[in-house]
Amino acid sequence: MPTAQIELQSTIASTPRHSWTFDWPSIELTARELIRQATLERCRQYAPAQPQHDATLSQEAIAALAEQGRIALPARELTSVPDPEEEVQFALAAFTGRRFLLLAGQRQIRELDEVVTLSPLAPLVFIRLIPLQGG
Repeated sequence: MPTAQIELQSTIASTPRHSWTFDWPSIELTARELIRQATLERCRQYAPAQPQHDATLSQEAIAALAEQGRIALPARELTSVPDPEEEVQFALAAFTGRRFLLLAGQRQIRELDEVVTLSPLAPLVFIRLIPLQGG
């Protein structure tokens, strides 16, 4: 079975770099399936690198922690985990709404049913479009 290595990179410094290998029955698939698989993989890898924190402390808590020599936000459990199918639908709507671009090599993929051929010579690039402030 052919495999393809996909690496997600971000230009935002705080965003982690993800890399994984997909096993496909074919190295040709639609943009819809590629977006679906990439979204599902991101959901599988979704786990905070560090515990989530409650961003508020009372005056009393600050004073008590200061006496101990260290003020740190208390850890709390992550209570909302994204629903993978909802995230897939959101990603597909974002693609059709032109909120991100998908490039396969030098070719822009414009339709969900357009076939993409996975190849090391034609890297896949997802570009998130962000509106500029004021216009």
